[in-house]
Amino acid sequence: MNKIEARSVIKFLHLKGNNAHQIHDKMKAVYGNESPSYDMVMRWKRNIQSSHMSLTDEPRVGRPSIKDDLAMVKKMEAVILNDIRP
Repeated sequence: MNKIEARSVIKFLHLKGNNAHQIHDKMKAVYGNESPSYDMVMRWKRNIQSSHMSLTDEPRVGRPSIKDDLAMVKKMEAVILNDIRP
């Protein structure tokens, strides 16, 4: 179960009037061990209640991820291949 799917289910059940315990119990019954923890359900439910209803993660400050930057991957590959030690 990915984050967006879990948050969607939590949002849906919250809007249907379920509390955090009910949401967690229903998710556990359907998704088993792949369901989020009770603490995570509480946090996302709290965010939904405070009008922070985004289902996706917001951009964060700090060190950027390089896994999606193909140019950076090629540069690193070139550095590694040029540094062949005996």
